[in-house]
Amino acid sequence: MGFSVCLDKDACNGCEDCLEACTTGVFEMRNGKSSPVNADECTGCQSCVEICEQNAITVAETGIEMSDTFKALLRDIL
Repeated sequence: MGFSVCLDKDACNGCEDCLEACTTGVFEMRNGKSSPVNADECTGCQSCVEICEQNAITVAETGIEMSDTFKALLRDIL
């Protein structure tokens, strides 16, 4: 299961609270704004969303994408 981290750079005020709240190091400061440079490390805890007073961060579950081959194999065993 994966997660998508989006940051509204216009809403971000550069407070760095998300950097401190994130235990997996998803965010780094770039040009005075937070940036989710390691988004693939996100565990979906949403600590960054809760701490952001600007409501600049969203985290969404991306789910698992299955190839057509995998779907066919599942049909065969179910």
